[in-house]
Amino acid sequence: MRLMLLCAFAALTATAQQLSAQTSSISVTSPSALSISAATAGGQPVGQSTTASYSVTVVGGRKKITAQLEAPLPPGVTLTISLAAPSGAVSLGSATLSTSSRDMVRYIAIGQYTSLTVTLSLNASVSAGVVPFNYSHVVLTLVDDP
Repeated sequence: MRLMLLCAFAALTATAQQLSAQTSSISVTSPSALSISAATAGGQPVGQSTTASYSVTVVGGRKKITAQLEAPLPPGVTLTISLAAPSGAVSLGSATLSTSSRDMVRYIAIGQYTSLTVTLSLNASVSAGVVPFNYSHVVLTLVDDP
């Protein structure tokens, strides 16, 4: 089960798509917009963070949630994500996203879990320069956890 969060920067936003199936599923609410628009002279731009919530339903077996970007961000721009773990599961903390899949939450047991926190943080370095409005998809995937 894959879920994509649509992210745009210069005004980063994430929109949720509710996925449902006869098996396990994951859904995310839409977080508020993120943008980096200023920096102190001689300093790095000030990053921005936002939160949303997610729900996960596991109907069989043990699952994990992975996260990755569908395409790379511009040089000097990073997006980090962290997901709170359902009861009995383990969050692996905050991760800087790339196009490689990263485990975010492991050992999710059978059950329905709601109102779990997702935190997204957008950061940029001076070397990023002016980044035009752009989209990047964050892909959350619910898969079997061996």
